[in-house]
Amino acid sequence: MFITPFGRYSYNRLCFRISSAPEHFQKRMQQVLEGLEGVLCQMDDVLIWGATQIKFLGQIIEASGISADPDKVSAVRAMNELSNVSEVRRFLGMTNHLGKFLPHLAERTRPLRDLLKKSNMWTWGLQQQQAFDSIKQELTTPPGLALVPGDSTTEGLREEEINLYADSVIASLPATEKRLREIQTHQDNDDILRQLKQYCVEGWPDKFSIG
Repeated sequence: MFITPFGRYSYNRLCFRISSAPEHFQKRMQQVLEGLEGVLCQMDDVLIWGATQIKFLGQIIEASGISADPDKVSAVRAMNELSNVSEVRRFLGMTNHLGKFLPHLAERTRPLRDLLKKSNMWTWGLQQQQAFDSIKQELTTPPGLALVPGDSTTEGLREEEINLYADSVIASLPATEKRLREIQTHQDNDDILRQLKQYCVEGWPDKFSIG
């Protein structure tokens, strides 16, 4: 169903087949999965009982935490020495996707990112090779991300967990410490952002008060 200036209309045929009609898709999925032991279809999603891990968006999610998808890791490790700017961009794009599992990635990829600057001539030297090799080597056994416990009973433990989580998020950001300081300085000097922070604590103002 969609609305136009001339009235409401609906398609006689589904534009993207039954996947665009949840009620029909749900019915078909139930018919397909009916009778399979340990399988449940709920709102278009297939749930498999007893699964200890799942692959989702290039990550492996399990009870102990989140780790990189081995298929994504192997694709990076299989790359040969980079020979042009396009290959550098491809390599950096793939590693950025895994950046949360590689501490201080922005600092370590600096020699490679320098090759992307138009003012720099292409030079594949020792620094570039070392950066390339070290990232591939660490991807052999990339560290995982632990889940933050959610059953703390004291305020002190909750605060400690929040700080640890914040530190882990900041450490995995694809930005150098210098760049983070620049962002913080810019935010501290932003009057509107400062007012928003204040209003979040003290209460929301009249909609015409900001400025």
